Amino acid sequence: SGTKVIQTRYYGLEKVKAVVIRTSFQTAKGELIRSILFPKPVDFKFNRHVIQFVYIMLCIAISGFIYTFVIKIKRKDAVGDIFIKALDLITIEVIIYNNFIFYKSFASLTAVPPELPAALTVANLFVDQRLRAQQIYCMSPKSINMSGCVDCICFDKTGTLTEDELSLAEVLPTNLTNKHFSEPITRVDEQEVSPVLKCLASCHSLTILDSNIIGDPLDIIMFESTKWTLEEPEVNDSNKFDLLAPTIVKPSIDSGKVGPEVGILRQFPFSSNLSRMCVITRVLGEHSFEVYVKGAPEVVATLCDPNTIPKDFDRRLTFYTEKSFRVLGLAYRPLEGMNYKSVQRAQREEFEVDLIFLGFVVMKNNLKDKTVETIDTLNKANIRTLMATGDNLMTALSVAQECHLIGKNDSIIIIDSYTDSEGVPKLECKYRKTIHDINESPKDVSKSINLDIEKKSGLALTGQTFKIIQEYYSDLLPKLIVCGAVFARMSPENKQQLIECLQKYGYIVSMTGNSCCDGANDVGALKASNCGISLTETEASVASPFTSKIPNISCVTLLLREGRAALVSVFGVIKYMACYNITSFIAVLILYWFESNITDIQNLYQDMCIISLYVILFSRTPAYEHLSPRKPPTSLISLSQLTSILSHLLLVLIFQVTAILLLKQQTWYNVHIPEEVIDYQSHINYAVFIVQVFQYITLAIVFSKGRPYRQPFYTNTPDRPTNWIAEFFEIETEGFTYKFRGILMSLTVAHFISALFLEEYIIGKLITEKLIGLTKETKYEKIKNHCHDSDWISS
Repeated sequence: SGTKVIQTRYYGLEKVKAVVIRTSFQTAKGELIRSILFPKPVDFKFNRHVIQFVYIMLCIAISGFIYTFVIKIKRKDAVGDIFIKALDLITIEVIIYNNFIFYKSFASLTAVPPELPAALTVANLFVDQRLRAQQIYCMSPKSINMSGCVDCICFDKTGTLTEDELSLAEVLPTNLTNKHFSEPITRVDEQEVSPVLKCLASCHSLTILDSNIIGDPLDIIMFESTKWTLEEPEVNDSNKFDLLAPTIVKPSIDSGKVGPEVGILRQFPFSSNLSRMCVITRVLGEHSFEVYVKGAPEVVATLCDPNTIPKDFDRRLTFYTEKSFRVLGLAYRPLEGMNYKSVQRAQREEFEVDLIFLGFVVMKNNLKDKTVETIDTLNKANIRTLMATGDNLMTALSVAQECHLIGKNDSIIIIDSYTDSEGVPKLECKYRKTIHDINESPKDVSKSINLDIEKKSGLALTGQTFKIIQEYYSDLLPKLIVCGAVFARMSPENKQQLIECLQKYGYIVSMTGNSCCDGANDVGALKASNCGISLTETEASVASPFTSKIPNISCVTLLLREGRAALVSVFGVIKYMACYNITSFIAVLILYWFESNITDIQNLYQDMCIISLYVILFSRTPAYEHLSPRKPPTSLISLSQLTSILSHLLLVLIFQVTAILLLKQQTWYNVHIPEEVIDYQSHINYAVFIVQVFQYITLAIVFSKGRPYRQPFYTNTPDRPTNWIAEFFEIETEGFTYKFRGILMSLTVAHFISALFLEEYIIGKLITEKLIGLTKETKYEKIKNHCHDSDWISS
């Protein structure tokens, strides 16, 4: 599964034997590979709507088939010609593209867009190129459109909102005499040898590789603060035999201090589920053993003798965590009456009991650049932001307030859990007017709390409480998921479950985590989210569809802006391709009535020189520089979208018919009389073709939406048509006066103004805004409305 053994130790003549407990997909990396090979299907309604939209287009094609069949029979045309002309409109080929089924129609026109797959690919291609230019790499192109729909972003804390690297602020030792904390220590290396110093120097899983100390960055920081040295028996890398005391820590020679040599006999590595680690040590030359433990303060405290816990434990812990410090608890116990053999055979639970609490290690963790700015931008855009971290709850709340996930004046509601005398899990609600009200006791909290959405309260809970709510209080889960802002002490499984719950209640979720820091803990959540973003120095991360080399969360707003631009571009392309094909469809049906048609060269010009150009221009339009509070459309078959398409098609029909009627009133008009040889050159053909071409340009401009998701259409290089030779296009210009050509141009301008007015004001303003109040509420919106109830938490 990719496990790398960086060190082994042989004892005597017996070599180390490796025991494989999991292989293939049962390993952690195997589960990740399986999730990549067989990803959870992303139910994006846009994908379903494209298929439904194509079915609608197919129905229109069938109607054209019937129309052609009827008029050809009435004219008593040859049977072969009837079927050829009719089947021109309904020749179907199934194309599989990106899990969509498209129906392609061949011949002089098609009511179903054959270029649609390529157009959608081009739309995402340009967005992918723009993202790469900004050091954001996409592993899944279909996720680009999904990113435009994101309305909830879940952030990890360490390495994402805050800096990767920590620094030791101070150590706060316990005074066992008065059961309070002593004065803080900032220079650990200047202290006399004590259990606190030995704990810092020995309670880790560091090792030496190529003369360098490697291991967890937090362990390295703590160890280096002691100025002790780490020694491993000097054995050849290819012949790793070892003594019984494999690793020794002792004061460095440079410090000038003489201290004990402490041998680390046994290690229990840090576990995210247990939130602690443990080592067994012995001072060389002595016969007694000692156990040292470090981990989350709340967890370590439960393993200690209550008489050794300082009376101001909670107050001091709250003080540090509210200032965004990361706090670890230290503890130890002499192992009396145990020999070497019993130490090696005993279980972990036998060591981690009745410990003596030693104190706190306080680590400083600063916010990254752009964190506050990005969160503010997301808040203004009405995109929900929340934090899911494995850190302490109060530390998480402090960071959340510092980076504006929670407002400075927002009240704080903490949902906590405990077990009553009968062993039944219970919930309690702790209310604080602000995060700094550290003296408020949970006993004084009101049993009835009104979570006012307008005034915005910050709701916080831990992973343990989250698990209990899922198992015992599932009726509260929807409201806590919708209203929660900070989820602390979350295990990797908790984070993944949180993402799945958010999706269950209607959110399109993006998880943002740091793969270089503790991203392994976020892999499940990154894969479960609709749009995972991994912050890493590499160009690709298998854990998420998007990888950013930008070392802060500013990439989130960049991605959302580009995603929205891509989504609007795709909608515009689909609407344009539909209207283009049906416009051509209408034109040919009109020409069929006059026993004419669009020539092959005219079709080629339309497809290659007009349609292809404008499809590219659609996709090249860059994203708008601001993130709008208004969400982009996500439904292709909504009433507003279908009304838009049908209204524009009605305009197309009106202006094409108007052109025919005006043409027939001209004195120089010649009625087209078809000959046995295929000949489509006629005044009718010219009038329809000219109007049709300008209608394509009008539709392209109208459907190329600009603000607030994209830049205006004119930011692209405009298409400047070439003066084609009339004979090349097989069009008849003889007799056409400049006056009538001006009339045709006026019709195209009138159509352009009418179409623009229809799309921007009637569809965009009147119909869409009135439909906003009629749209169906999402699950999370319904839940949020019920959160005004005054007693839902206490109940």
